[in-house]
Amino acid sequence: VTTKFATVERALFDLIKTVSVTATTSSEERKEQLAHFVVLMEELFRVDPTDGIIERMVPLELFLEGSARYMEHYSALKTIYPTVDHDVTHGWADYIENIEPALVRHFLSIRVWYHVGSGALYQLDQEGLDIATRIGSGETAYSVARDYLNLSDQQKAEILAEIKSSDQWKTLEDKGKAMAEL
Repeated sequence: VTTKFATVERALFDLIKTVSVTATTSSEERKEQLAHFVVLMEELFRVDPTDGIIERMVPLELFLEGSARYMEHYSALKTIYPTVDHDVTHGWADYIENIEPALVRHFLSIRVWYHVGSGALYQLDQEGLDIATRIGSGETAYSVARDYLNLSDQQKAEILAEIKSSDQWKTLEDKGKAMAEL
C-alpha cells in the first residue's frame, strides 16, 4: 500500500461519510459530491501501485459490496436500528481513526467500498436515476456517476486541483501515510 493510494481511498471514504439522509442537499451539492467521487476514483486508478488490478477490482467491489450495503443501509432507515440514519459508515468512520494494523488491508481492499459504493448510489438515486435498472444491468456506481455527469478532462483536472489544494488534503495525506506505514 502506498501513501498516495491510501490517501485517495481515505479521501473517497471521507467524501462519502458526509452523505447524510437526515440533511437536505440540493441537486447541485449532490452533483458536486458525485463529481468529486468520479475524479477521486480516476485518481485512484492513476496511482494504482499494481498493474491495473485496482481499476479492475474496485468497480467490481463497488458493484458487489456497494450495492449490497446500499440495500442493507437504506432499507433500514427509520427502523429499529436508528443510528444508520446518521452514520452511513456504521461506526467505521470513528474506527479507522485508530485502526489496528492487522485491519488496514481489509479496510483498504474491501471495507471502504461498501460505504463508498453505497453513498454514491444513494446520491445517484436522489438525483432521480434508475439505479436499480442500471446496477441490475452490471453498471457500477462509478460508471453511472461518470456517465451521468459527463465531465470533460478540463473539468476533472480543475476538480482534482481544487481537492488537492484544500486544507483537508494535507490531513488526508497524513492519514494515508500513517495507514500505509501500518
